[in-house]
Amino acid sequence: MAPGDIARPAWLYLIVAHVSGRCNNSRPPHKHDDIEILCNPMILNVDRDIDLVESFRQESSEAEWLEFKKDNVDPSAIGVRCAALSNSARLLGRDSAFMVWGIEDSSHDVVGTKFDPNVATVGAIPLPLWLAQRLKPSISFQFRTVVHSEGVLVILEIPA
Repeated sequence: MAPGDIARPAWLYLIVAHVSGRCNNSRPPHKHDDIEILCNPMILNVDRDIDLVESFRQESSEAEWLEFKKDNVDPSAIGVRCAALSNSARLLGRDSAFMVWGIEDSSHDVVGTKFDPNVATVGAIPLPLWLAQRLKPSISFQFRTVVHSEGVLVILEIPA
């Protein structure tokens, strides 16, 4: 690895979209903590995710299908909340439930987060893999990182 290179887990593949031209977002790469955040295959559409976050912030409070976190990254708690949020979303007729890191619970202000699910591990197991192995029945969840104008956010989308 050359000096200045960023070590990435083998299971995480980044597409340098603005070089390859394959990313469907028109925004230039962003910088956060001196790490350039490029188009990740898990980021489906940055504009869609920012609109989604803004709609969540308009909610009067957290809901059975929506939870805000700052830096709470306890793997067991995330797993329990995934199951509960998914079940609640299904009962309410929603397609998905969401956990969003980087939004303050009471004010819904964007405060940003240092949580990075692509780097987080439980022992030597990447957090997303650890969760997928333990959630029964299997839930097809997806973590996405969003660079909001007020801070970095992480969205966990959990199908109902």
